[in-house]
Amino acid sequence: MGTHLTPTHPIILSDSYGIAMTFEPPLTEQRFVLDHVAGFPALAAHEQFSTADAKMTDAILEGAGALAAGKWAPLNRLGDTVGAQWSDGSVAMPGGFHDAYHSYVNGGWGTLTAPHEFGGQGLPTALGMAVSESLGAANLPSRFVRC
Repeated sequence: MGTHLTPTHPIILSDSYGIAMTFEPPLTEQRFVLDHVAGFPALAAHEQFSTADAKMTDAILEGAGALAAGKWAPLNRLGDTVGAQWSDGSVAMPGGFHDAYHSYVNGGWGTLTAPHEFGGQGLPTALGMAVSESLGAANLPSRFVRC
């Protein structure tokens, strides 16, 4: 397990002031921890988590890393410098946050570990934590924003 992950390179981001930031999803480290610390192969062998095979797990880690690097990380500095704005009884987020949040929702990222009977994907919490790590590392406040 874990040998199919696509090698990643740091994604270099630059804000309007030319300040460069980098973000690289820790895919290799996440897969190592899942496989060798959390015992993910044994967990995935249980019928309840049978869809969490190596191929699916790699796809989820890579997809979450791409979302984190491509949508969430570029907004990190903007969120710090512009922030949410309160006006006429509502909160407006800086440009890009709405799109990033909808990519998260439409991709089903918030339902990974929720039970099937409640509309979730029923995947192991350990995998959901790895996804949360990528998203939180890319832009922690985005993890809690509902646009």
